Amino acid sequence: MVIETNMYNQFLEVNSTKKNEFLVEVSEIVNRNMNIEIAWEKPYKTTYSKTSENIEMETTSSINETYSNYGIPLEMALNIQKASNPMVSKNGKWVSASLNDIKSYCIPNRYNINNYKYQFLDLSEPAGISVDIMKKYLEGKGTLSGKENVFIQAAEDYHLNEIYLVAHSLLETGNGTSELAQGVMYKGAKVYNMYGIKAIDSNPLGEGAAFAYKMGWTTPDKAIEGGAKYISEQYVNHDIYAQDTLYEMRWNPASPGTHQYATDVAWAIKQAKRIEEIYEEFEDANKTFDIPVYR
Repeated sequence: MVIETNMYNQFLEVNSTKKNEFLVEVSEIVNRNMNIEIAWEKPYKTTYSKTSENIEMETTSSINETYSNYGIPLEMALNIQKASNPMVSKNGKWVSASLNDIKSYCIPNRYNINNYKYQFLDLSEPAGISVDIMKKYLEGKGTLSGKENVFIQAAEDYHLNEIYLVAHSLLETGNGTSELAQGVMYKGAKVYNMYGIKAIDSNPLGEGAAFAYKMGWTTPDKAIEGGAKYISEQYVNHDIYAQDTLYEMRWNPASPGTHQYATDVAWAIKQAKRIEEIYEEFEDANKTFDIPVYR
């Protein structure tokens, strides 16, 4: 059956001119477990911008905030997410997440916006960080140390935020010290995987190495550059999905339960805290936030 819903029709109150921007066409989502076909209208955005100046540091950075309004009711989105069997870590073990677990991380409420705002950071825009500053930050970070030029070039080549790339890599590799970061022998070749791509929960080392071998990531540089290319093409700058925030990569509000980067319900906020910590080192970095609003 088809459940028709109206597009979310209330703008959030903002103090500047609102700009409506229609996004990708969203016609239907299929919840396979419930065999329900859901249809709603296109999502749209309301946007406002502000500029932040740090007189003491003599820096100026732009901070833009966008609200993307989705036609799907929140309760419906949560139930679809539950049916996709997300995971949560409890007592050192991965278990299926409860609906309350999902609500804690998926609902973009004031608590999550205030405490984990960087999960809504637009990852398709560069932060404008210099090589020297990035070099200093990566010092002592295992295999990633000295790779500032590789990260910055990869971000430029594939239209990604360089701070995000570093944060993602640091999280997945344990600050550049994991086995996949140090290199794993696979079919006679030493391979690297700096973003945990395809390192599934049941066999992260084996599957992560197998994918790295398939992609030809036989040096740390190739793994950093190649992983950035994969993330850009498959998620952030994908022609259809365009999941350009951590939140969208994890929860995909335009099509809940499908094409999601991770099963861990806390994946986005884990990344967000690291990104926020790095941004604190870079006073002049530009930031654009895109916050989802459900019906």
